[in-house]
Amino acid sequence: MKILLVQPPIRDFYRTVFREYPIGLMYLASSLRKSGFQAEILDARRCRKPKAVTPYDELMSIAELAQGGRGPFCGFKHFGLSYEEISRRVLEYSPDIVCVSSMFTPYLREVIATAAAAKKAVPSCHVMAGGHHATADPLSLLESGAIDSVFSGEGEVALPELLRGGRPEKGIINDAGAPFRAVSLDVIPFPLRDILPTGSYLFEGEPYVMILTSRGCPHDCSFCSVHSLSGKRYRRRSVGSVIEEIDRCVSMGVRTIDFQDDNFLFERDRAFSILKHIADRHSKTGLRVMASNGLNVSGLTSEMIDIMRRAGFRKLDLAIATGDVGFRNSLHRPESIGRYEQVLQAANDAGLSVTTYVIIGIPAQPIAEMRYTIEYLKGMKTLISPSVFYNVPGMPIFNQMKKYEYVSDHVARRSSTFNCFGEDFEREDIISLIDEIREYNLSHLRS
Repeated sequence: MKILLVQPPIRDFYRTVFREYPIGLMYLASSLRKSGFQAEILDARRCRKPKAVTPYDELMSIAELAQGGRGPFCGFKHFGLSYEEISRRVLEYSPDIVCVSSMFTPYLREVIATAAAAKKAVPSCHVMAGGHHATADPLSLLESGAIDSVFSGEGEVALPELLRGGRPEKGIINDAGAPFRAVSLDVIPFPLRDILPTGSYLFEGEPYVMILTSRGCPHDCSFCSVHSLSGKRYRRRSVGSVIEEIDRCVSMGVRTIDFQDDNFLFERDRAFSILKHIADRHSKTGLRVMASNGLNVSGLTSEMIDIMRRAGFRKLDLAIATGDVGFRNSLHRPESIGRYEQVLQAANDAGLSVTTYVIIGIPAQPIAEMRYTIEYLKGMKTLISPSVFYNVPGMPIFNQMKKYEYVSDHVARRSSTFNCFGEDFEREDIISLIDEIREYNLSHLRS
């Protein structure tokens, strides 16, 4: 059985390497090949020259901001292969099964268009969608008519077992009503990175990889949707397995490793062991290490920060959500502001720069609280990275937030649309705060 795993193109105002690296498909390709299937990856998102396209109607209001030079909106573009080229590539491979990655809710239309392009090329193929969005909202994909089935959960163990029985049934494929999740992560083979050339994915001009050492997060933050795919139970790989993968990546010429765990520091001693290996074995190679998904400050001690610096961290990405104690409690955040200040000082003392992630635009969040948090951080030695709230399936508060959306459509559910309003703020208020943060960051970098 021939299986083609496809990462669809996206249409947006900008892109980052963190959106592009197809770690999930690399895992699936490796597991399928280990089980005896022919499996290839078509990364239809990678491209050297994106094409300017007309924004979706739901995004026209924000696209107009680009005309005034505001924000990162330098035009709406199609990043990746055209749908005609996708059809040509699918026809060339002639697969029995096409698996389309559906990770991000805002790119639902691109997933459906990619599925339709595959069906057009090979009408007899079975088109399946999987990933984070597919797990959280499978009906949005099935209703399109372009997708035969939706796989719910993690596919590395369950999907090969399913396909041994032949083509899957149409509809939602799950584990007795729940998403599939691997019991042991060590049984999953390493991602098949050599299927795509080293250097295909770059960060600041150097070969880049994502590594997952664990899955799941036991915290219950109200605005977070990671639980829908990976669950709340913390599952870990053995330290030996992680170390072996790191060593392989470095031997392949990788220069930047990005730990993308839901909660990398949840087991502090385990994370320390991994980082100590990197420091002891690879520190002289100039390897860069990062955790761009954000770090919980409760797991950071002076000793941990020191080993991170020695391992190759140049900056820390700290996630605090808000500087307001009362609002923090309402979001079920686990860390304290006092702890954050201690960690920030320790990072600065160690010579590491810091970016602090905060959330703005949650409808229940007073505009005064957002301004307080921004002013508070301006007094700290940190860049500010604002995450504009957008309502997506899988969040505990998703259904509660629908009434606060300007547009209740999947494509509008992205941070760049400023799609949610609150009791005392509108879209323009959030845009102004973003402008203010951008000016502060520029002045901070210049100083």
